[in-house]
Amino acid sequence: MPEENDRRSGPPPHTPAAAARQREHEATRLMAMSFDSAASPSITLRALAEVKEHDAPYGWGFAWYPEPARAAMVVKDPSSIGENAMTKVLREWERFASTVFVCHLRGAARTLEEQDTHPFARSFGGRDWCLAHNGDLFGDLHLALPLDDDGAFEPLGHTDSEHAFCWLLGRFRAARARRLSDVPWPTLHGWLRELDALGTANFILTDGTDLVAYHDDERYNGLYLARLLPPHEPRLEADDLVVDLHDAGDMSRTVALVSTQPFQGASWAPMAGGQMVVIRRGAYVFDNHPRRRGSSGFVAPMYRRRRRRCCRRGSSGEPRRRGPRPRLG
Repeated sequence: MPEENDRRSGPPPHTPAAAARQREHEATRLMAMSFDSAASPSITLRALAEVKEHDAPYGWGFAWYPEPARAAMVVKDPSSIGENAMTKVLREWERFASTVFVCHLRGAARTLEEQDTHPFARSFGGRDWCLAHNGDLFGDLHLALPLDDDGAFEPLGHTDSEHAFCWLLGRFRAARARRLSDVPWPTLHGWLRELDALGTANFILTDGTDLVAYHDDERYNGLYLARLLPPHEPRLEADDLVVDLHDAGDMSRTVALVSTQPFQGASWAPMAGGQMVVIRRGAYVFDNHPRRRGSSGFVAPMYRRRRRRCCRRGSSGEPRRRGPRPRLG
C-alpha cells in the first residue's frame, strides 16, 4: 500500500510511479485459513525458497494465534531476498499452531519499513486484532476517516491500510464491542463498504476467533473461497506459496480458506463484489450473498445449549422426581 505522502499528493494516472505501484498491488496476495481446531501446517514461501540472484525483494507477513487464541504472533519481513530464520519458522517450527492464520505477500516489493508491512496488529478488548489489506484508499483520510482524539488507535506507519484499521477499531470501541461478534455482521459490512468507497478494498480482519473476508465492490484483484472437509488433499500449491497438511492431525481438520490466488488441491469459488463472509472454526457463520452458498460450500456451525434439569419442589420442599414418560398408543 502506498506511503502516506505518495497517497495524498499522489502521482497522476499513467505515470511511471503509478504504473509501478499498480504492478506491486497486482502481485500482492492475501491468504487466510480458519481450522476447526488448532492445526500446524508447514508453509513454504516458494518465491523465497526458489529465489535467484536477480530477483527483486519480496515482502511478506504472517499472523497466527497460539492457544488460547487471544494473543497474536506476527512475523514479517518488508524486503526478503532468499530464505531466512523467519521463513523457516513457518515451515519447521512445531509451535506454529493455531486455528487462524493470516498471510500477506507482496511481490516486487518497494523498500518499506516493518511498520508499513502487513498484517497489522493492535490490542483491544483483551485480545489482539489483525488486518491485512490489498488495494488503495485515496483522498485525505484524516477527513474521510477521522480517528479518535484521545489517540487510543493511531498508525505507527504511513499506510492507508493501517489508518483504516485504526478507524475500524475506533468504530468497534464506540459500539462498546470487545470482539468482532459483538457488532451485527451487517453493521460491519457497512463499515467495510465505507472504506471500499474510498478506493479499492480487499480486507482480511480477525480477532483470533472470527475471520472476516471482504471483497472489493469492483472485484479488484480477485478473492476466492474454499472449504476442505477431511479427508482432504495434504498439499495446497500456488505460484508463490505452498501449504503442507501432511501431519495426521492436520489432515483430519476442517479448514476454510480465503485467497487472492486459488491453490491447486482445492475447489474454489470466486467471491462477488462487495461480498463479506465470516468464518469461525472452519465454518461460515455469515454471508451477505447467501445465494452463493451452494457453490462455495457454506455450512453454518452448530451450537448446542445445555438444558437445565428443572425439578419442581413438592409441598414438603423436597425435589419432586419425574417418573418415566408414559408410552402413547
